[in-house]
Amino acid sequence: MWPVIGREQELGAIQGALDDPDRRGVVVVGSQGVGKSRLAHEARVRVRAAGRACGWAAGSRSAAIIPFGAMAGLLPDRFAALPHDNPLELLRQAPAVLDDLPAGTGTGTAAPAPPPVIVVDDADLLDDVSATFVHYLAVRDLAKVLLAVRSEGLPPDLITVLWKDELIERIELDPLDPVSTTALLETVLDGRLDPISFRRMWQTTGGHPLFLREVVQGALGDGSLRRHHGVWQWDGGLPATGRLMELFRTRLAAEDPRCCRVLELVACGDALPVWLAERLVGRASLEVAERAGFLEWATDTEVATLAFAQPVYREVLLATMPPSRRREACGQLAAALLEHGTGTPSQLVQIAVWQLAAGTPPDQRGISFAAAARLALLDHDPAMAERLARAALDAERPEALAVLAAALEKQGRHGEVVQLLQSVSAEDDPAMLTLAWASNHYWADKSLLGPPPDLPPALADGSDDPSAGEVAAAEAWVLFFEGWLPQCIEEVRRVLGQSTATLRARTWVATIGAAALGLGGHVGEALCVADLGRSAAQRLGPAHPWGPPEIRWARVLALVTAGRVAEARRLLEAGREPAEATAQVLGMERGFDGLVARLQGDFPAAVRGLREAVALMEQADVYQFLRLWLAELAAALAGSDDAHGAREVFDEARTRDNGTNRVFDPWIALDGAWVCAAEGRLSDAAAHAARAADSARDLGQAGFEVVATFDVARLGRPELVDGRLRDLAAAVDGELAPTCRDATTALVRRDGAELLDCSRRFEALGHHLVAAEAANVAHLILRSARAPLGAGRAAERARRLRLRCPEAATPLLDLRSSHLPLTQREREIARLAAAGRSSPDIARLLDISTRTVDNHLGRVYAKLGVRGRDALAALF
Repeated sequence: MWPVIGREQELGAIQGALDDPDRRGVVVVGSQGVGKSRLAHEARVRVRAAGRACGWAAGSRSAAIIPFGAMAGLLPDRFAALPHDNPLELLRQAPAVLDDLPAGTGTGTAAPAPPPVIVVDDADLLDDVSATFVHYLAVRDLAKVLLAVRSEGLPPDLITVLWKDELIERIELDPLDPVSTTALLETVLDGRLDPISFRRMWQTTGGHPLFLREVVQGALGDGSLRRHHGVWQWDGGLPATGRLMELFRTRLAAEDPRCCRVLELVACGDALPVWLAERLVGRASLEVAERAGFLEWATDTEVATLAFAQPVYREVLLATMPPSRRREACGQLAAALLEHGTGTPSQLVQIAVWQLAAGTPPDQRGISFAAAARLALLDHDPAMAERLARAALDAERPEALAVLAAALEKQGRHGEVVQLLQSVSAEDDPAMLTLAWASNHYWADKSLLGPPPDLPPALADGSDDPSAGEVAAAEAWVLFFEGWLPQCIEEVRRVLGQSTATLRARTWVATIGAAALGLGGHVGEALCVADLGRSAAQRLGPAHPWGPPEIRWARVLALVTAGRVAEARRLLEAGREPAEATAQVLGMERGFDGLVARLQGDFPAAVRGLREAVALMEQADVYQFLRLWLAELAAALAGSDDAHGAREVFDEARTRDNGTNRVFDPWIALDGAWVCAAEGRLSDAAAHAARAADSARDLGQAGFEVVATFDVARLGRPELVDGRLRDLAAAVDGELAPTCRDATTALVRRDGAELLDCSRRFEALGHHLVAAEAANVAHLILRSARAPLGAGRAAERARRLRLRCPEAATPLLDLRSSHLPLTQREREIARLAAAGRSSPDIARLLDISTRTVDNHLGRVYAKLGVRGRDALAALF
């Protein structure tokens, strides 16, 4: 049985009504699947736990045929001999029924004992005699009653009168809200759903716990709900559970036959305008379906629409409708809306979708599949845009070809775009061809590609043709992701200087320019370019919906590289993408959330965000960011002392390298350094960080070179990078580089006071983890220098900052063995031995011989005056 979550307020109200001497009980009213029965069960458990006698009965259609049938489980055996056609005699025996109720399981209460409680599930299905019995108990105050009633049902009069006369309290039970639904799913699944999967689950079940349980159990059974990197993913297909089908068929069978026709049209229509439904089926049939509780009106839009009160029933109906009936319904819907006219873009798309489902060609009255495909693409539905564009290829080829290429690109299917464009004709738009090729050729599987087409002369010679700016912007994106930042920045500056560049070209080039300039250490210029791009994207509006989030991520990347992580986090929190955004957009959003949280030392948030990013990017990795988010997840796990998990995820990241997106190679190399550190291989970790810094320098990423170089110092080798950071601090914008320079110099000189000042400076930037590390080292240095006042301040600062870095475990936060007279290699081997690793294991990790490990351990034992690994464990 699933737990009860999100119902504490209702449970409290039930308890209050049952304890109220002026009330005779409580009725819980709600739609099918909302959790009335489960709530009644939980209330019954709590009543019995409080020491009160409690009985259970349940109404049903089959039991309603027999007088007193619903109460059969409640009555003692001797009642079987009583004549059921004599309700007065049964009522007279009511006190005897109460005497035989199961006693409470709790310690009980002081005398006099509180009245017993009779719980009746589905009380709207009680037979008249049972209803009379319940009414008699409540009116005579012989027992408190707790009734569960379907809002779609019609209870017997004697049940209804109980709350109409205010003898019992009435509680309306609404579906769970998204927060409670999330909590319930996380409890049941012991993990999170990715945002897209949760959105599908929420849209399908509408927050009804019964339907939620059936969908989850069915999806687990058929494998459509599965866990990856700790995050659950659901493909959205409705599991073919007999329980769901039976629930719907049972309800539908009890209603007027006219319901079926209405429901099929509304299922195919999806948010069907009320006026259109009335035109097709008539007002009377519509009212039948409404009274049955299947449909509800939505009036929060310009035109009132109809939708299923329980969305899961729409999915069940669509899954079970014969294809011929579905085609017929969609054809009727399209024809009816065409008669009304196509006044809005949404109506244009809707008609096209219906005609496509009906298998009919586009109507000649202004309906264009290609135009509808472009609108679907702008509405973040590339799959639907693809279907419509393919249907329009023959009749509307140039426009349909362009939309199809864009729709495939938005789904990350770059190779298919390249293959599609190999079959173009001379009549197709050459600018579109070149732009689509430039946007996809780089990302596609190179084994699928033929030779690229020649650029049209007007574009190849860099003329003032407006399309030339868009092609140049696409080329700048390739230059950036390939890691050629100087060339990318040059192209960005050239396009932004062109007066003929289109708004789309300026948006694209500013997006990639802000990122490139930030990585290059030109943060001031990067933020100015980002402002230009944001302005262009705002002017484009709905014509380019991807512009604003992409500009924001580029700005975040520039801020992160400059060390301004607090500002980056505020920017992300202020610009949250809507829940209906695509997997690609939400995946990037969660990835940057996790990246910033990791840099700040909030490792639980980092792991959570990056796990979701990985799950989402598995669905739509358009620009090959999955490898980066996997590596960042590995670094976050390493930072929280999960060495095994970090290595496993990092090894997977390395398998995702397809030869593109080289710009983040230094980032991934640095993530690998922290995985080594979590494994206790500090020498290797520092060497990996140094190689990451060298790679950043070779790619022109001076801004990131600062980060990687300082990490060499954080990993135990500040003397190797002291001079290098002095040079970088003079060449890179912002406060991070000089702060890293001063902190590294202070580490080399063991200057506790300077480290304490650097801790304050790091904290001001939002780098809580590095600030905590600096304060921790400052504390140890000042304490050994017998400076108690400074050491106390440093210790308090370190303690406070550590609270902002939950689960953090980095070398500079764990310096308990720093006072031991060991070399760095001896300390490294001693730590691994203290952790329980054997000498051969240590040799494999550090790539040295077993004899070398044993020799080092011998020297460690001699220096420390200890014998064996158990003694080392106490020291480390």
